[in-house]
Amino acid sequence: MKNIKKMLLVLPVLALLGYIFFANKASTEYNDLPSVRGTIESISLGDDPLSGNKSEIVLVDQKGQRMQFSVRTGIGVDVAGKDNLISLKKLKPGDMITVEYIKNRNGTNKVMSIELYSYQAK
Repeated sequence: MKNIKKMLLVLPVLALLGYIFFANKASTEYNDLPSVRGTIESISLGDDPLSGNKSEIVLVDQKGQRMQFSVRTGIGVDVAGKDNLISLKKLKPGDMITVEYIKNRNGTNKVMSIELYSYQAK
């Protein structure tokens, strides 16, 4: 009976400590995403459901460095200074964007968010 009481006291404490540890880890990692601002050199939108509808953006940063990013289907593009999202299809070469990304295990850059500057609704 004493062992059961001890376990009932220890389990909530362990659960709380685990929550604090893992919640803090997740928020720290998300806030530490690398980002880059630059101009879109090229963009290819995936339209083949068998290949996963993968899209790709090639960005040239302010130092002239080219970076390639894979973009998941359905990601919205945040318009800077406005409170709305637009479709990835609205992006075009020459647009100035900021990309937050992660580096996959295979070394490719995967877009987590895109912010567009100087958007003109058409």
